[in-house]
Amino acid sequence: MPVMSKNSKKNWSKSALLIAGLSGLATTEAQIVVEGNDPGGSTISATGDFALALGQDATAANDNSFVFGGSSGGADSGADTATFWVDELYLGTKAIGDSIDNLETSVINLNNDIGTLEDDISSLESAVSSNTADIAVVTADVATNTADISALQSGFSTLQSQVSSNTNDISSLQSAVSSNDNDISSLQSAVSSIQSQVSSNDNDISSLQSAVSSNDNDISSLQSQVSSNDNDISSLQSQVSSNDNDISSLQSQVSSNDNDISSLQSQVSNNDADISQNAADIASLDALIAALQAQVNALHGITTAGPTTTPAPTTTPPAAYKYDVGVCGGIYCTITSATTCNTAATALGYTGDAANVVSKSAKVAGCYTTAAGNLVFNTDLASTEIHNTDNGQFVVCELCSGRRALRSSE
Repeated sequence: MPVMSKNSKKNWSKSALLIAGLSGLATTEAQIVVEGNDPGGSTISATGDFALALGQDATAANDNSFVFGGSSGGADSGADTATFWVDELYLGTKAIGDSIDNLETSVINLNNDIGTLEDDISSLESAVSSNTADIAVVTADVATNTADISALQSGFSTLQSQVSSNTNDISSLQSAVSSNDNDISSLQSAVSSIQSQVSSNDNDISSLQSAVSSNDNDISSLQSQVSSNDNDISSLQSQVSSNDNDISSLQSQVSSNDNDISSLQSQVSNNDADISQNAADIASLDALIAALQAQVNALHGITTAGPTTTPAPTTTPPAAYKYDVGVCGGIYCTITSATTCNTAATALGYTGDAANVVSKSAKVAGCYTTAAGNLVFNTDLASTEIHNTDNGQFVVCELCSGRRALRSSE
């Protein structure tokens, strides 16, 4: 904010000297000096404590003094103009703008008065020789202005006291600011360390993000493959379920067939036993009949060239080996050695390799053929499993030992 208006700059040096002279501003304590450095070389300086010097070449010699100076404002400002600008002025945390604004208003009013006075003085100087009465008027105006200046000086004195108090507050704040500067320096060092760590972490994060992106691609590929496998598994499960139903149906049929076969085998076995017994009984009866016939002939005196006998019925002995389904039964028993297994299979027309010897409780005991036509001998003779009947699979059985002896005698 300008201290002096443009209209009041003329004859500034003379005005400054005049005000200082009239009001006694150049005192030793708490003085205000307005200095113009006029061409005549007159200079007014502040020499006391708590002094305020205003002007281009104003000076202050002692501590706690304030000097406001300036330089030429430009082409439209005279070289004798000193201007001080400020938007806001703080002492500590207190803004003193309002006080300065009030002071500025007073100064502007004073400058206006001074400007008017200067005009009046100019007029008086022109007419001093001819108009003493005008000089008296000017003198009266100067006296009035002197009273205003005295009041302004009182205001300045009060402001200086406030400035002194605020100066102490500023000193305390400066100490606090210095302490804060140290804290800020420590924090800056910590921030620098953290920034280095953050930079390192950023690199690690970038590497992890690349790895995650690669893993995401692998996971996506695996998920596609799993989805395809799930479809295949679902299809296989449907097929397995269908096969299970077919197998269950076949097993029921096989079980029914096994029961029928077992019943037939028991019946055949019983029939074979009955036939064998009947043949023996017939032979005994034939011998008895022949003996009785001889006795009858002897009683009647009948002689013959020889006894007449009825030939015994001819029976075909059972085969030594046979193929059977499920298990051996009736007069045929389970083969108990691999050698007999090979012999029996050969007798029945088998021309493949020798029996593969195994020991499995889940397979039928003894000698059997597979769906592929191979010969197998299972040494686990305690197995109670029934052999499969699918695809021409059979068990190979031999005539039981008792029947073998009977067959030999026949």
